[in-house]
Amino acid sequence: MLYVFTNPICVQHARARLRLMPTLSWGLITLTCVAFIYVLIYYVLIRRGEFNPVDAAKAALVPLSIVQGVILMGMGTSAVATGIARERDRELLDYHRMSPMTPAAKIVGYLFGLPSREYFLFALTLPFVAYAVLRGGVPLLKVAHFYVAFFSSVWLYHMTGLMAGMVSRKPWHSSFVSLGSVVVLYLVLPLFARVGLSFFDFLTVRPTFYGMVYEELQSAGQRPRIPENIMLAQQYETVPFYGLSLNPTAFSLVVQIFVLTAMYHVVRRKWVDAAWHPFSKRFSLFFVFGVVTLLVGSIWPLLFDVGAHDDLVNRMQGTADTVILSLLIGLFFVVSGLAVLMTVSLTTPTAQTSRKGLRRARKR
Repeated sequence: MLYVFTNPICVQHARARLRLMPTLSWGLITLTCVAFIYVLIYYVLIRRGEFNPVDAAKAALVPLSIVQGVILMGMGTSAVATGIARERDRELLDYHRMSPMTPAAKIVGYLFGLPSREYFLFALTLPFVAYAVLRGGVPLLKVAHFYVAFFSSVWLYHMTGLMAGMVSRKPWHSSFVSLGSVVVLYLVLPLFARVGLSFFDFLTVRPTFYGMVYEELQSAGQRPRIPENIMLAQQYETVPFYGLSLNPTAFSLVVQIFVLTAMYHVVRRKWVDAAWHPFSKRFSLFFVFGVVTLLVGSIWPLLFDVGAHDDLVNRMQGTADTVILSLLIGLFFVVSGLAVLMTVSLTTPTAQTSRKGLRRARKR
């Protein structure tokens, strides 16, 4: 962490994005919105007599965490994607390639320097969260679990923005791609979790929230419980993976670190040489093996564990076992096939690049 504060690229972008007047303006807007949300939920619920102070403080934690997610995952990812694309469009990355810094140091500098304003805005929300946690009596260990998964997701999305910015030349395109990927991760991929491929849902912070924190935020009978949220809390209390029962935070870190490693590999290769393919041949084998391992580990309990199989049947509203089995097998081959096709496209050159290479070889 100390290396982040002494990284020249990080310091440069932090100074640019934390200039006094824009920072004060954004800080005032953030404080106003967060204070309004907290007062609206905490004091209004107490004045109406619907909640006591402890339950009202717990109720305020959910919208506060949503605001934090919008700041870091939405605005921060857009800032990373737009900033790196703008640097690339101005041909400043070529100067950085000639610097004696390692590619890892350059990636860290951009990853933490470009969203520095969003980290500052996130820090402004922490006093409200800390008061709500202490007033509501939420265990600090569960709060720590939540923020470990939260920051892991944030860095995953920021790396997505960095990768999009390295590929796209126009800042608007890279920002659109990065924000679209966040929407896909939170709205599209969790749909696969409902049919058995649960590891897609662990690319977000939702499993840790429902598995570790949701029960602590429920009041002692005053608040109506949503059946779907109760089902999610029971589903993510422990994660079946092969024959193991894993903690949702631990499994989230495993899945997100795997995807983060793949994105880091792509960005690092582009830093070393922009003409290189995104994946090397060795890493492509590792990536396919990792995807297949996660797929089999998610499907395994649904086939051999009676409890996990019954939960899936209940979520699919009593669908026949043969239909569920056919769906799981079909999804396995579709997802693994897409992973293979993606790695092949990222590892091998295009037809035009191959012809250029053959002409260059003949000339030499």
